[in-house]
Amino acid sequence: MQINGPTGLFNIPSLAPTQAPAVAEPLMGPASSTPGTSGPSQFGDALKTAISGVNDAQLKAMDTSARFAAGEPMDVHQVMISAQEASIALSMAVQVRNKVTESYQELMHMAV
Repeated sequence: MQINGPTGLFNIPSLAPTQAPAVAEPLMGPASSTPGTSGPSQFGDALKTAISGVNDAQLKAMDTSARFAAGEPMDVHQVMISAQEASIALSMAVQVRNKVTESYQELMHMAV
């Protein structure tokens, strides 16, 4: 699944029902390295990819702004677009973090 964004930063792999492990793994257990299974390593990889995409957008925005400020012939629109893409990507990452934190807190308050 891809979350449509200005640069397509967030590619989230979809998990088909056949990919789910037969036995539930503990949340804090060791990362699974077996291909074809869903587990902490796939989530970690997806998280690293998303954060790397946000970082790339930030670096691109800084680079275009610095080149524009140095006087290189650049279109002002491209400078503003790259800055807004970086801003939106960072805002989305913060909102995802907030939702994950909120979900974790709800799970911790549930009575077993």
